[in-house]
Amino acid sequence: MRETDSGFSLIEVMVALAVLALAMLALLRLNSVSASTAVAAERATVADIVAENALIDGLIAARPPAYGSRSETITNLDMNWEVTMEATALEDGLVRLRVDVRDPQGVAASLEGMRALQ
Repeated sequence: MRETDSGFSLIEVMVALAVLALAMLALLRLNSVSASTAVAAERATVADIVAENALIDGLIAARPPAYGSRSETITNLDMNWEVTMEATALEDGLVRLRVDVRDPQGVAASLEGMRALQ
């Protein structure tokens, strides 16, 4: 090579392109992980909302739910949720309500509340 030649050799350019390609692959992978995390967070948020709605229904009903456990399927945002409410008698005329929510993919939420028997 002559002293007056300037620029990059073919090997240097190929190494730079390989490093750039690896960086781009890492960014694409990060983007897909971010998207799947956002979907999981959305499902968990909807599960919490469904559980909260079911608990509020039990708390504001004219009569408390019957003791024991009951299950139903609720559709919310085009997703089916299995909602289980368990009513247990407590002391001092209180009823404990526990709501468990689950979807087919395993996303779950649980809430508990208490209300008077009256």
